[in-house]
Amino acid sequence: MKTTHSNSRRNFMKFVGASSLFAVTPGMAADTTTPHIVVVGGGFSGATCAKYLKMWGGSSVNVTVIETNPTYVSPILSNLVLNGQKT
Repeated sequence: MKTTHSNSRRNFMKFVGASSLFAVTPGMAADTTTPHIVVVGGGFSGATCAKYLKMWGGSSVNVTVIETNPTYVSPILSNLVLNGQKT
């Protein structure tokens, strides 16, 4: 049976999120400095990744999001809700 591997963004973000937890697990770090995780991209995936890394890591991890766009327009489908096309 042939195994296929999906290279989707969602699977990649799951892998990155899970693997970065090893860096913030107490006792696994070589030094006592606070780990600093940089998330490149503040879209839906990047913002969600940063949120959960900070939520799970708490004060034992620093998370920085780098985003080139200075504004965040709107979540998916929010304009449909605002103009009454969707409830």
